[in-house]
Amino acid sequence: MNGLTHAATAMLAHERRLESITSNLANANTPGFKRRMAASHGAWMGRMDSAHMGLQMTERNDFAQGSLLDTSNALDLAIQGEGFFAVESPEGEVFTRDGAFRMTADGIVVTSEGYPLIWDGVQANIQPSEDSIVVDKTGTVTQGNRQLGKLRLVEFANNDKLNNTKEGYWIAPQSLARERATGQIVQGAIEDSNVNPVSELVALITVQRKFEQASQIITQIDQSYRRLNQK
Repeated sequence: MNGLTHAATAMLAHERRLESITSNLANANTPGFKRRMAASHGAWMGRMDSAHMGLQMTERNDFAQGSLLDTSNALDLAIQGEGFFAVESPEGEVFTRDGAFRMTADGIVVTSEGYPLIWDGVQANIQPSEDSIVVDKTGTVTQGNRQLGKLRLVEFANNDKLNNTKEGYWIAPQSLARERATGQIVQGAIEDSNVNPVSELVALITVQRKFEQASQIITQIDQSYRRLNQK
């Protein structure tokens, strides 16, 4: 039974790694996406009097900087270094590294989902019919000769405590301290995903093989039980 337990646990662990890898590959071209990493390690499981060695999964995001892609679009903003854009979503304040923004007819800078950016202080009054906006490295926005305000850029002491949303944003627990980001904004560029498709494909093949090996072990044990029952 221990053999069945170990093989089944291994299959579950490899399944979760497959889910992480497929998510990374699906978002390889998503601006600001951070690859998901999953790892397994041995751990004692069960009660102390009947504990057995099994596999335990840990998951976290790789927040390494993605390369910056020049777009020459005034509303495309990338962060070089640490930090996130603060966004107002229906669920409250969320955070993103995806700086592919657009402007509404009312002069509100929003994400691709239509969520407005949060400003430090009062939201800027942008005139869509006037000059293009200029965003400096600190997030200060000007239009023509008018300084409109500053975008809210947030940095966290521990990014591992951030939680993903289904739309690709990050949610920070209330207990997680927020600080002014030390990263600098680059206007006219977007941050590419930090996923390396070749590395992910190699990992995908490796995990698939390990999954198949664990499945074969279960099949072999099942066949052994069948032979014993026949006798």
